[in-house]
Amino acid sequence: MWSVLRQPAIFRVLLSTTFSGLAMSLTWLFLNFHLKQLSFPRAWIGYANALPALIPVFFGVGIAHWLPRVGYGRSLRWAMVLSGLSLLGVAGAHRPAVVFGLLFFYGIGQTVLFSGVPPLLAHLAGTSRQVDVFSLQNALGSGAGALGNLLGSVTYRWTQDTRHVIGLAGVLYLLAWFPLRNLKRVHGEPRRFRLHSPERWLRLFIPQGLIATGAGLIMPFLNLYLSEKFGLRYDQVGGIFALSAVATMTAMLLQPALARRLGKLHALILVQALSLPLILVMAYVPVLSLVVVALLIRGALMNAGNPLYTAVSVGVLEAEEWPGFMLAQTALWSLGWSVGSAFSGHIQARMGLAAYDVLFAGMFGLYTLATLSYARVIGPLLEGREAG
Repeated sequence: MWSVLRQPAIFRVLLSTTFSGLAMSLTWLFLNFHLKQLSFPRAWIGYANALPALIPVFFGVGIAHWLPRVGYGRSLRWAMVLSGLSLLGVAGAHRPAVVFGLLFFYGIGQTVLFSGVPPLLAHLAGTSRQVDVFSLQNALGSGAGALGNLLGSVTYRWTQDTRHVIGLAGVLYLLAWFPLRNLKRVHGEPRRFRLHSPERWLRLFIPQGLIATGAGLIMPFLNLYLSEKFGLRYDQVGGIFALSAVATMTAMLLQPALARRLGKLHALILVQALSLPLILVMAYVPVLSLVVVALLIRGALMNAGNPLYTAVSVGVLEAEEWPGFMLAQTALWSLGWSVGSAFSGHIQARMGLAAYDVLFAGMFGLYTLATLSYARVIGPLLEGREAG
């Protein structure tokens, strides 16, 4: 798997996404804390999580046509700069209107980033190495997430101010620009988007839409949940998230071997099914040590399915569809995440900490439906194509 790093272009893209992974982990962990420090109401924090996620829903069509015309490399360079400058602005802003405006531009950058990296790596790796490169990308991203969470926790402990952590995330996004600065258009990279099979897209979207909505109920608020239920300090929550990222990285590195043994789809179903009981432990077991163990294993298993799902998707779609599909998938994920997080914020505003009993139950139900749907909905797509 590590041999893919011998390709200079793949190495540079993965180096860039490692920096952006550091930045992303800092933002995900400390943005809620920063907004809380600014005295944002809980419902507003939900809206702030929803806003960047809604960008691909409303601007996805335009970005889908713009991205292949501009090229993946140039698009990603713009994404890093826009994300970095937006977060630097958020770190210094105090007025809610300014913060929300900057989060809008941050969402634009993130949409381009999430949509451009997978098809670029797919073209660079070729069909035979896609599981390897996607697993390595996710493993490095998880490792960067672990380091980012520790870095954020240490920074906050030193400064006792979330502004410095968010500002550091902005700087890391700007550093992610440098490995991409001379990256040229890949040979065979499509210059336009074309939709070949709406039915395949719909089938691929069904489980992802369910998971996105379920994740939106809990994941944007998981840091607050741990802090408020167990009385943990922000840096202690960061340490737990860092351990979770390390566990996820380890699971990612095992995915190529698991995919070769079971097939991509069966491996995907297995890792996600094993994670389901752990959601209930996180929700209803009042022992911090058990909750932390469940959180680590659940996150590792669920996230380990991401490279498998990406490999399955590009395996059943035509190359001209890849960037548009990734963007549409980002839009779908964002829509589900936004709906879930906005709903979750309202429920928490009304019920307080007791709301998590309901929200975790909703997450469990949606994840269960998604896991059951993989074989029935996506399985037929692999028949006669790439069976793993």
